Amino acid sequence: DLLALAGAPRDFLHADHTAQAAPALRAGANLLAAYAGAPVLAQPGRAWRGEAGGFADASVDWGLDAPGVNLAMAAADLDRDGDLDLIEIGLGAPARVLANAGTDPRGILVRLRGTGWNTFGIGARLEFAGAAGQQVRWIAAGGSEPIAHLGLGKAESLAKLDVVWPSGARQELRDLPANH
Repeated sequence: DLLALAGAPRDFLHADHTAQAAPALRAGANLLAAYAGAPVLAQPGRAWRGEAGGFADASVDWGLDAPGVNLAMAAADLDRDGDLDLIEIGLGAPARVLANAGTDPRGILVRLRGTGWNTFGIGARLEFAGAAGQQVRWIAAGGSEPIAHLGLGKAESLAKLDVVWPSGARQELRDLPANH
């Protein structure tokens, strides 16, 4: 799946506003001050659902079609039901939680516990064979919690998960049940 945020605090690309802002910018004004008269550029976010052979627009179904100035989004399994929920932050708007109401989610959340200085396993590589073939996930920091969500589609379990730790050490896990 693919999500795209949109919108801007000002319409910086409109030719009339650019011409009006040019003298202030040449005089040293900051960008937002120079464009103070320009309207907010509210645009809808977009979402595409991965399907066999490509992607289908899911913006309306997933509640991302309302115009706004969307600044940030994070994904996490907030209710621990096996699917990813979204948290959206918009300019001048309260944070919004978009709960994933999938009817039969199957997935595995992987939270690594390392030893030494890297207790969350940041930088670890997860290799597994899923419904879409061989897949890879990375444990990362800097936006969402350091957990990898492995979607299983209709599968009841994951036969094998290989963890390659940042140190190069390998770990193999077998027969992991869905929603675990």
